[in-house]
Amino acid sequence: MNGGDNWYTQQVFEYNLSIIRSLYFINDSIGYGGGAYYDIENDDIYSCIVKTLDKGETWEIIYLTQNTSYSIRDLFFTDTINGWAVGTKPYQQYFLMHTDNGGETWEEQTIACTPEPNGLDCVYFVNDTTGWIGGAGSGFGVIYFTHNGGEDWQLQQELYSQIGDIQMLNCDTGWAVGADYIYHTTNGDTILINGVNENKPKKDFFAIYPNPTNGIFMIKTAYKSPMVICWVLITNLYGDPVFQLNNVTIEQSNSQFIDLSYHPAGIYFITIKYTADNQINTFTKKIMKL
Repeated sequence: MNGGDNWYTQQVFEYNLSIIRSLYFINDSIGYGGGAYYDIENDDIYSCIVKTLDKGETWEIIYLTQNTSYSIRDLFFTDTINGWAVGTKPYQQYFLMHTDNGGETWEEQTIACTPEPNGLDCVYFVNDTTGWIGGAGSGFGVIYFTHNGGEDWQLQQELYSQIGDIQMLNCDTGWAVGADYIYHTTNGDTILINGVNENKPKKDFFAIYPNPTNGIFMIKTAYKSPMVICWVLITNLYGDPVFQLNNVTIEQSNSQFIDLSYHPAGIYFITIKYTADNQINTFTKKIMKL
């Protein structure tokens, strides 16, 4: 009642609900949560969805998996009837469920396109037909889009890092986050999402010059020890990969040369995944090819 200045314990679950990972309220009374149910007698963990009709004063389990532990990562409802839940099954499999009766029953939806995600972490709908889901693909983040309530899903874009959350203002404008990246779209209801943001780590270990370039440029490091580079990835303005270099080492006295001479003029983004101070980091820099 006071904008978050004070918080108090509203519910302690007495039926062995060990974890609630996600929470979504449709209005000030009706809300849903996704979590894990621990069965003490059988020493098993099942995933479940709980629901409240009285502002969270009481909750009831409305969905419980049988003999399978799913990890429910996110929930979203467009109204009191239609809702979606996403997460990850064992062995890097995604799951995606939809309800059209307020959560009384749930039906799994499938993603019939390539690549399928290894897991899903977030879901967001702007109405009962238009929505997005995000998560992890094979080494990259993935965002999928539906225009018919999830009957069909199509891959919109593969991005640098696992997508942890999506927020849309409308069908066009929105944001997605993953690791140290924030992605922005102004055409979110199309196949390809525009926008890759520049990002710098706390220590700027890399210099890229000349910039602008005619096509040939170098990466140089000021780091005293040899810099182990997991990969160098260059994408165009639309996020399409145009160059990748794996498993290189850059020392302070040497430089790594890159040749984009055969690519058209324009703006590109160079992303470097590297280890420094026993940590894995990423560095993204904009470069202009004349």
